[in-house]
Amino acid sequence: MPAGPCCGPAFWNIQFNVILNLDCEKQTKMVTNADDVILEVKAENVREAENLTNIEMGKIINGPKVIKLTLTKTQKLR
Repeated sequence: MPAGPCCGPAFWNIQFNVILNLDCEKQTKMVTNADDVILEVKAENVREAENLTNIEMGKIINGPKVIKLTLTKTQKLR
């Protein structure tokens, strides 16, 4: 099965451009591959990594609302 976004390239660009254009903390970086987002975090300890991750995840969750997109959890078909 080929990997890739199920929504087509135009909608993928709209969705992920919002996320990739967010202002990230200097210790973090967001990378996309197909329909996945990877958050890279560089920290001195676990607590700092958790705090930076929470900050960035808040941006990811709220970022698409700027262009009125809604992220939902999907249920796998059996």
